[in-house]
Amino acid sequence: MKALRTTLLLLTFFRNYFFLSFLVTLSCSAILWINGLSSFVFIFSFKLITLGLIFYVISINKQKEKELFYYRNLGLSKTKLWAFTLTLDFSLYILLLIFTYQLKT
Repeated sequence: MKALRTTLLLLTFFRNYFFLSFLVTLSCSAILWINGLSSFVFIFSFKLITLGLIFYVISINKQKEKELFYYRNLGLSKTKLWAFTLTLDFSLYILLLIFTYQLKT
């Protein structure tokens, strides 16, 4: 039961991050579709830079709102929240790029 609660809390935190990040992922996928594999270095760099920027903005915003105390009181550290969020986001990014490349060829 605790694992389910933790997973739901992690997904709740991820929901705040998902929209912006998914727009960037879709943009990268579109660039890959149009330009092919030759654009991979650019889209990989673009994703990493925007991942960092989004992390920074949301981190500052959450800190001001003191929302991270909610998760901390429920037993989730800031490190766990961000590690899960960034890992899930990057996994979705890689999967979408693979899917786009497979559709293109």
